[in-house]
Amino acid sequence: MSDAALDPEVDAEYRTMQDRGFPEEVLDEILPDDFEWEEMVVRYPTASLAVATAVGYFVGRRHGTEIITALSTFLSSRVEGAVDQFLGER
Repeated sequence: MSDAALDPEVDAEYRTMQDRGFPEEVLDEILPDDFEWEEMVVRYPTASLAVATAVGYFVGRRHGTEIITALSTFLSSRVEGAVDQFLGER
């Protein structure tokens, strides 16, 4: 095992990188490299929430039907899989 694997800071940073989700990856690709959006959210939570709300509103107005269709398709396939699994195990 290397020394880096034993260092708690490196381990915590690695776990943080592993826990990053799709939205974080998208934001990192869209925004400039020198813009630290995570720091801005921590420093200005109310403004960040307002911006996220506005963006969500405008995206929803423009693509609401597609979002609802995709979400309902996803949920119905998950429910169908759960029912199939439940009936198959019975």
